[in-house]
Amino acid sequence: MTVKNDVRITNFVNGASADVIDYKLYYVIINEGGGSFPTQVDSTFVAYKGWDLENEVFDQNNQGIWFTYPQTSAIDPISISGFRQIVTKIKTPANITENTSTGAVTYSNYGTALVFIPSGLAYFSGSIGGKSYNPIAFQVKLYNKKLNDQDRDRVKSIYEDINGNGNFFDDDTDGDNIPDFLDVDDDGDGVVTKTEIRASASGVLPTTYYDFNDIPLCNGTKKKHLDPACR
Repeated sequence: MTVKNDVRITNFVNGASADVIDYKLYYVIINEGGGSFPTQVDSTFVAYKGWDLENEVFDQNNQGIWFTYPQTSAIDPISISGFRQIVTKIKTPANITENTSTGAVTYSNYGTALVFIPSGLAYFSGSIGGKSYNPIAFQVKLYNKKLNDQDRDRVKSIYEDINGNGNFFDDDTDGDNIPDFLDVDDDGDGVVTKTEIRASASGVLPTTYYDFNDIPLCNGTKKKHLDPACR
C-alpha cells in the first residue's frame, strides 16, 4: 500500500511533516484477527519482532507493550510510522482470557502481520535496525487496544474524527489550530466540552456525562459541544 509519513512536527492542525514522499509498505496479513481494528489514536498492546534485511534480529518483545500515538506522556514508548500504520490493518483478539491462579493471559485469534518498511518510515538516518537508511521488517501481533480520550474532555477520541476521513488531526471545529481530539473546548465558546456534555445537574453528585450517541443536538443539527450557539 502507498502511504505518507505520519510523523508530525507538532500536534497542531498545521503541524504535519514536510515529507511529501509517497512510500510503499509491503505487507502480508498472516491472520486478520477476530476482534476489531484500532484507529490512529487508540493505544495498542502489541508483541513484535524486527529484522534487518540481513536477517539479523535487532528488536523483539514477546510479552507485549503499549504504544500510544500521539504520546500522552513523556514515558510513552514511541513507535515508527511504518509500524503504526500496519497495526491499524489487523484486529484485536476474538477473546482474551486470564488464568486467575497464575496470571497468565491467553489471546485467541489475534491479528498478526509481516511488514517491510522503507527507511523513510523507519529509523531513517538512525542506527537502530542495522545500518542507516536501511529498510527493515517486522512481525506484529495485536493483543489488545484501548480507546483514548487524549484531551480528557469525556468524548472518546475515536468520536472526534468529525469528517470521518481517518485523520484525527484535520478536525478543528473552532478553527483554533488545535485538533478536536486534543482540544478541551471543541467549539471555542469558553465552556469546556466536558461541562457541556454533563448529564447531571450542576452541583448534583456524582457527576455523570452523556454517552457520545446521547449528547443532545443544538437546533437539531450539531451536537451541543460542537456548536457555540448552545452552551
